[in-house]
Amino acid sequence: GVQELKLQASDEAGNVSTTSIVSFVYNSAPVISVLNIKQMGGNTDQAVISWKVVDPEADPITNIILSYKTKNGASKIILETKDVVGEYKWDTNVLPPGTGYELKIEARDLVSAGFKSVVFDIDRQAPEIVSFALDEETIGEAGVLEGSGKAHDALSGVESVEYKIVEDGDWVKALVTKGYLQNNAIFVIRYPEDLSDGEYLVSVRAVDAASNISEENSLRFKIDKAPPRVGSFVLIKDGVFVGADQEGLIGVVASSTWKLAVSLEGDTKEATLYVEGAEYKLNKEISTGLWQTDFFSLNATSSEIYITAIDALSNKTLKKQIGGLYTVVPPKAKISKIKNFFVGIINFVQNSDE
Repeated sequence: GVQELKLQASDEAGNVSTTSIVSFVYNSAPVISVLNIKQMGGNTDQAVISWKVVDPEADPITNIILSYKTKNGASKIILETKDVVGEYKWDTNVLPPGTGYELKIEARDLVSAGFKSVVFDIDRQAPEIVSFALDEETIGEAGVLEGSGKAHDALSGVESVEYKIVEDGDWVKALVTKGYLQNNAIFVIRYPEDLSDGEYLVSVRAVDAASNISEENSLRFKIDKAPPRVGSFVLIKDGVFVGADQEGLIGVVASSTWKLAVSLEGDTKEATLYVEGAEYKLNKEISTGLWQTDFFSLNATSSEIYITAIDALSNKTLKKQIGGLYTVVPPKAKISKIKNFFVGIINFVQNSDE
């Protein structure tokens, strides 16, 4: 606005001069609150310039000039406009790749001008994925798809790394843990979504600050969340194999030790037998491939047999019932009872004859 400056002088005798008044205009320059340039990448040779200009005193903006220059070169005008908020697609194919370019914006109102500049590079070279590895190639029930790697870009720097599960088709941002907008970057991926059992392909790509995109790097992995299957079982006593009947039951003698052998899935890591309230660790017999343990049957009346199996991926089959036990009388005991029965009859007959 218009301002006044008043000047007055006095001497030692107290004489005072007349007051001189000087009028002047004070004006705040326009402020450029936003100035961005973003290269579109690929082979488009285009960059998007965006800006926003605000005048503190709401004075009308009379002109906005966008220009650029090389590190030691003269300025060249790109665009003149009056739009205080705008976006412009700039064809940069006349500029050779390199660093140290300067983009400048000048905004003028009726009295003064405001300026702002940013430094940018012209980068047409794609980044690259230097390395990529998965933590696990086969993932179980408790696992999550995780991996890590390195990306490199020679000029503008690595801005992001993206990955996708090919079957899904959507690119997801990886986490750049070190080297953002630097020549060398480290990244990690973690895909928390649930995937059904099967084989998949995960791909990663790097994007630099000029929006150039690298070639994809892909790895295969497998989802296996199926619990280990429990097969058939037998009991072994003195080298004799005793199988279950049609109802899955086996008769055992009370207060005796037996060996149980059961077939389990090939990738089973550990297994446990539960019978008559006790538990026994099963061990894999290399020669037969069966999981075995000795157990003591105190009183097997209506006692169920349960198996817990855990595979290498921590998939679990928990206390699956595979059969049951019941108590039988030993054959020798049956013969002894029959013998005693006939002896009793003979004694009864002899006593009657007397």
